[in-house]
Amino acid sequence: MVEKLVEIGVERIVLMHTKNTERTRTNLERLEKKAVSAVKQSLRFYIPAVIEMEYADVLKIEATERYIAHCYPDQPKSASQLTDNKLSNTLILIGPEGDFTTQEVEQAFKLGFQGLDLGEFRLRTETAAIVAVTRFQ
Repeated sequence: MVEKLVEIGVERIVLMHTKNTERTRTNLERLEKKAVSAVKQSLRFYIPAVIEMEYADVLKIEATERYIAHCYPDQPKSASQLTDNKLSNTLILIGPEGDFTTQEVEQAFKLGFQGLDLGEFRLRTETAAIVAVTRFQ
């Protein structure tokens, strides 16, 4: 996922710790090497930051546009996409395998996030991230 997101052009990749997060350890050095390799391959001029944060801290990140992709049919989602800013200053939250909890989705909505519709099929986390970013490209 890191390799593909770097090739597409994201500026920062934040790995969140949510209630349903399964991994307890992440080899950030390995992911940074993947990012460097993808930068070289795609002729990008910068290496995106790859960091880890707690979910509550991610919700505090300032961005012009803030979205949360989730699988709850009773929660609002938008199929709209940006037209002027593209990915510039856009924060997109993608949940872990098993999705966000309903409380996490509601918490994001209370802080001004919009629901993001990624289509009718349930996607793996890696696929959802790539689909979400390309939707705004």
